[in-house]
Amino acid sequence: MLKISKEIAARFPGVTIGIVQGECAKNAFADENAYLQQARAAEEETRKIANLAEQPNVAAWRKMYRAFGEDPTKRKPSAEALAKRVLNGEQLPRVNALVDCYNLVSLRNLIPVGGQDREKDSWTNGFAVRKGGGKLYPFGRKGNPAG
Repeated sequence: MLKISKEIAARFPGVTIGIVQGECAKNAFADENAYLQQARAAEEETRKIANLAEQPNVAAWRKMYRAFGEDPTKRKPSAEALAKRVLNGEQLPRVNALVDCYNLVSLRNLIPVGGQDREKDSWTNGFAVRKGGGKLYPFGRKGNPAG
């Protein structure tokens, strides 16, 4: 069950948060070429964006970050950071089939998408305002245990 703290529900009454749970026996693409075609097409579309910060989904996440006391120009929302990498000429990073797929969804829609291995991670299935402490490891940054 997904839990949203009362504080988040009060501060963002219209926010929609979803969760999808699934299982896969093999974390691999049935058709690697189909994924690559989709990824290159999404990168091409992203490179047409003139002002990333003005995109509605990016602007909404920046607003939410500010409400939580984060500076989105210093620590970008994940979807914005992914799009920025593509705008800077990089391709979508390759990790594994599952991560590659949700990064593609994130890039296409400019929304943060993530995944957790229920057997390896201790994700609490909830959203709350972080009260100091804890480390944030932006993807691709030195020190990120996930890559």
